[in-house]
Parts: sequence; C-alpha cells; structure tokens
Amino acid sequence: TTTRPITQAPTTTKASGTIQCSGNEFHRDPTNCNAFYQCANGIAYKQFCQSGLYFNINFNGCDWPQNVVC
Repeated sequence: TTTRPITQAPTTTKASGTIQCSGNEFHRDPTNCNAFYQCANGIAYKQFCQSGLYFNINFNGCDWPQNVVC
C-alpha cells in the first residue's frame, strides 16, 4: 500500500492566462512539480503543495515525490 501524506490546505493565488479551464478540474503546472491549478467556474487558481511534496494528478492531491511522475 502507498501511504499518502497528510497536508494542510495549499497556498492559493489567481492564475495568469496560461491555463485553460472548461469547468471545475485540476491541471498540473507544466514547469513546477510542486504547483498545480484548480479550476473553479472556469477560473484557474494556482496552488502549491507543502514543501517536499508534488502534485499527483492521479488523485488530484499532494503526494510524496517517489509516487509522482514529473
């Protein structure tokens, strides 16, 4: 079994125009494994995992680097 880290809420900032949102979905940041975009009502919000964790698109959460292909 894979242990998932317990994390606090990620830091959130409003994203620039680089991510296209069609609804309420998640996108990994293409240049930073620690960052991701959460779309809400068509607006992308850039978020960051806690230090040392990467965003795992398989379950839309922060995870240990060894569990993430980045």
